[in-house]
Amino acid sequence: MSGSDERDDDLSVRRFVAALASLKDRGAALLVVGAVPDRVHDRASRRLLGDRTQVRRRLLVATDADPGYAIDHFGGAGRGDLRVVRHRTGSRSSAVGAHLAPESAAVDVTTTDDLTSLGTAVLDAVREFDRAADGLDAAELRVGVNSLAPLLDHDDLVLFRFLHLLTGVVRNADGLVHVTLPVARDARVVRLLEPLFDGLVELRVTDEGPEQRWDLWQPDHPSAWLPV
Repeated sequence: MSGSDERDDDLSVRRFVAALASLKDRGAALLVVGAVPDRVHDRASRRLLGDRTQVRRRLLVATDADPGYAIDHFGGAGRGDLRVVRHRTGSRSSAVGAHLAPESAAVDVTTTDDLTSLGTAVLDAVREFDRAADGLDAAELRVGVNSLAPLLDHDDLVLFRFLHLLTGVVRNADGLVHVTLPVARDARVVRLLEPLFDGLVELRVTDEGPEQRWDLWQPDHPSAWLPV
């Protein structure tokens, strides 16, 4: 690699790091995609929800998992630092939650059955976090939707409006929200929804293990493939 190429690469890295820091300062929404195993999406989600050694207010929107999943997902997060909104869809309404993990009693859980109540539950949780923290710091609020797949049966416009509300609520609190969509990068639904987000995180699995590539709209330049 020539000296000029190295300087260009270094400049690209600096621009990417600066853009990522800017997103954390002002609030941001990321769409996480990739036709990879659930465990890879879970690992990426845990990283996006932040290091447990740092002060964070975490909200998990569980669309295809029992609230007990949150315990595994977040580990030792305290009661005041973690809330779960469990969204039940269609035939899953009776199946999900038929038996809850005992540990889930230590987590505040709200259950919703439609997108309107889901949006309200997210808004209420963010407000409660803000009150408890006496004002949230930048990037203190972390919100994750563990899978958008169960919501894809909704009309495109209805889903678009819900995500517009979700991302707006979190941005207004200077938080970071990521939405997991376990489909390939070139899927139609990704093209439909990505304008709502500040960037996209693409996942893949290689012989070296799970990898991620960040594509932030500002600057319009993807990162290299990095370990998850």
